[in-house]
Amino acid sequence: MRNLDETIVYLMRVYKWPLEYTRNLVRTMPVKDLNILIAETDYQERMATYQQSYNVALILSAICSSDKRKYKPSDFIGKQPERKTNVSKPRPQTEEDTTRGNPFYTLPPEPECA
Repeated sequence: MRNLDETIVYLMRVYKWPLEYTRNLVRTMPVKDLNILIAETDYQERMATYQQSYNVALILSAICSSDKRKYKPSDFIGKQPERKTNVSKPRPQTEEDTTRGNPFYTLPPEPECA
């Protein structure tokens, strides 16, 4: 896991959230939920990069293929990224949880841009 400052900057860069909003979100969010958010964000970024690389690899495989050897895009870029399976998903929030004061986190509204 990244340190707290790196996590704040990472989320600001990806989601374009203001500093105070991101800092407050990271400091108040339960660690388990924060890990899930970071893992999913990281996966989505890797998938976007993979899709761009796949398009280039598709062109390269068409150029480099011949009668003797047929290339596939995966020969140039490898396999598609996978989700990390060691990050556990939180159980769904129920009405009973909120009435007992269980610490489930709900995202605060995003600040309006001026």
